[in-house]
Amino acid sequence: MQAGFANTSVVRNKQWFDHESVQAKILYVDALNCFNHCKSLENRENLCMYKSQYKKLKKKKRNAHK
Repeated sequence: MQAGFANTSVVRNKQWFDHESVQAKILYVDALNCFNHCKSLENRENLCMYKSQYKKLKKKKRNAHK
């Protein structure tokens, strides 16, 4: 399942936001949608894991770009 991003042109214009960042965001948004659809413990754990991975990757990419 591929998530669509309504307003990502600003994010995608950032030099540090590469293909790896897009893939991490897709996984995070898919997990969020899945959790919002069915609030099970497994979906919550997946959401927390993907959110953490995405946030760490964003921080790493932004710091490396500076």
